[in-house]
Amino acid sequence: MKNDLSISSVGDVSFSTGMENHKYDFKDWISNDVRAFLKADIQIGNLECVFYPHGKKRPTGFNLSEEDTSIKVLLNSGFDVFNLANNHICDYYGKSGIEHTIGLLDKNGVHYCGAGVNIQQAQRPCLIERKGYKVGVFGRIHEASFTNIANDIATIKSAGSAPLVVDELKQACEKAKQDYKLDLAILAVHWGIQDVHNHTSEIHRLANEIIMNSKIDIILGSHSHCIQGITETRNKAICYGQGNFYFYPQLLDEGVLYNDKQDLNRTSLVTKINLSKKDACLSLQAKVVKQNEQNTIIFLDKTKADKILNKVFGKWQNDRKLAFYCEYRLRALYLDFNKFKSVFNNSTVRKRFFQLILSPKKLIKKIWMTCISSQYK
Repeated sequence: MKNDLSISSVGDVSFSTGMENHKYDFKDWISNDVRAFLKADIQIGNLECVFYPHGKKRPTGFNLSEEDTSIKVLLNSGFDVFNLANNHICDYYGKSGIEHTIGLLDKNGVHYCGAGVNIQQAQRPCLIERKGYKVGVFGRIHEASFTNIANDIATIKSAGSAPLVVDELKQACEKAKQDYKLDLAILAVHWGIQDVHNHTSEIHRLANEIIMNSKIDIILGSHSHCIQGITETRNKAICYGQGNFYFYPQLLDEGVLYNDKQDLNRTSLVTKINLSKKDACLSLQAKVVKQNEQNTIIFLDKTKADKILNKVFGKWQNDRKLAFYCEYRLRALYLDFNKFKSVFNNSTVRKRFFQLILSPKKLIKKIWMTCISSQYK
């Protein structure tokens, strides 16, 4: 017998600290009131890190791998499904990290989708039954949103993420709905441009093609690292980008990743979708949360939250080419300006700056990418 079904979703979750053998336990990472709103029959997130065995060494350089002692709190936070299709799931030596992370999720009864030891496993949806409903969740990554990601895409013989190929997804979804008698199909997809609220025309086109011409009912976007728009149409929903739900502020050579001054990257949506047993209609609500200075997820001040939500369900859901172009350029200039300021107090940034200005080809390419190029990344 079917009853009302609730589904909650968040964006990117990374527990990667950049440290080995640390004692940070993440126990207060979600406040009680946010946890209460997040609680649902099915709880979904994008796992933007990969776990490796206790006692092993993490790879050198920037990566989002983390020792598996940190996963306990995450597994006890009520999540039923994690999408693994993203650009960091291969950060711990590819297959080794994927196998270990999947093993931990399997052991603790948490579903996953979007990545695997081969393409067959990566493309396979996870299947959940709740309140009399059968729900399938697919995970995909949009290759064109990234550079140098080919080695992270799963093949017949290699581990990685499942790429977003619309025709393949349509067929896979239709087959899953027939074979498993699914009532609801969800696509968790890693796509788009970081740090901009307006999505690209390409993402807009893809989202609408999938939602209008396939059996997918809900699209849950991640990777934007900031809040983007939500639209509802034909009893279906598109969440273009839900932002960073939780990102540990990892210390890097050039500074702190997503420090407590970067509100853009520490503010996100918790999306709640309800399916009525009476008329099978979807209803959606969202609340704005913030990772505070203590690295706990709390609700954002109501006045600020309302302003953001007006844009989420207003202009940010539209294909706004000019607005995107201007926002992207301003974001690129802002990031470069901040890096330039760091030249005076950060030796790593200073070294890279001098390497750049001493190489005319690299300098011209940098100016081109910041000010002119339409190859948005």
